[in-house]
Amino acid sequence: MDFKKNPRTDFKDVTKLNQEPARQEIDALREGIEYHDYLYYVKDQPAISDETYDKLLRRLQELEQAFPEFASADSPTHRVAGRPAARLEKVRHTALMLSLNAAYQEKEVEDFVRMVRREARSQRIAYTAEPKFDGLSVERDALDIEGLGHKTVQELVGREMVKSIADLYRLSVEDLKQVEGFAEKSARQLYEAIQRARKARLDRFLYALGIHRVGQHAVQAEVRHFGSMEALENAGLRDLEAVAQIGSVTAQSLYNFFHQDQTRKGLHQLYAVGVEVEPMLSRRREGPLEGRRFVFTGELEQYTRQEAQRLVEQRGGSVASTVSDDVDYVVVGRDPGRKFDVARRKNIKTINEKTFQKLIGAPTRAKARVGSVRS
Repeated sequence: MDFKKNPRTDFKDVTKLNQEPARQEIDALREGIEYHDYLYYVKDQPAISDETYDKLLRRLQELEQAFPEFASADSPTHRVAGRPAARLEKVRHTALMLSLNAAYQEKEVEDFVRMVRREARSQRIAYTAEPKFDGLSVERDALDIEGLGHKTVQELVGREMVKSIADLYRLSVEDLKQVEGFAEKSARQLYEAIQRARKARLDRFLYALGIHRVGQHAVQAEVRHFGSMEALENAGLRDLEAVAQIGSVTAQSLYNFFHQDQTRKGLHQLYAVGVEVEPMLSRRREGPLEGRRFVFTGELEQYTRQEAQRLVEQRGGSVASTVSDDVDYVVVGRDPGRKFDVARRKNIKTINEKTFQKLIGAPTRAKARVGSVRS
């Protein structure tokens, strides 16, 4: 089994595994997770969604708990991934940066609270919550407002001078001079930095919103696909799901966020105070495949997943990660996965790689295969 290229996450029940299949899966998971750690943390070129990665790591944790005889100190579940990127400037954090465990279900949060109460021997525990950003850990603002540190934000909120992000842009120099540690010069410098931040790049702005389940990888995928805030706000669920490299859960989270009254009100307030979200060039273009949606399954001889997706998008089409009723073509390669069965059940047209090449008008390449599309 291979968890490097488009890994499957429909795992067999742990209780139905015996030792040898469990050992093989544990070894394959460790190898696959280490591979994706390298792509994500070192190369900055993730090949799977955050959701898929979390499922792989969670599966490995379950197997190691069920089969402790295969425990290893070198497992990805016992160490922090990656190594420092040489091109980034080194900084000293003001507090110790700790690794985190993820909780996905309400019961897991309840178990955590019970554990804290038990270890602290107290029923009265105070908790704080803050956004968790994927990728590089940072000490909001993703909008990169120079001089607006955590302590300053806390005081502004505590004084009720800022109740929403839009309130930041309403602050005057005189307002900022009321904050501890700010005099005329420092207050003016922060004021000017806030004014400069009225124009925000789309990816930074979207990242700063702190949308649940939407990390840096998903942000970049959505930005490349839609290109503007307006397009994202008006996207339907199927449009969001059509973006390759993000899962249906992430797409649903984005859709829910942009269709909440509170979100629309908050964005309207930002636009009203003069915040402009600068669009970024979308990879989608008008072309002969305009409005047509593709899904890939199995191993292609001529293209990697990224190459096949790029060819479709260059011609105006889109690529979805799952088979739904509005998919036009399912491209079937060697050894297809369950998507092929779903397509047949839904009576969606399936085509082979040769027909796909004719459809997009791309010549057959003579070079050997350098990657695969497999799911």
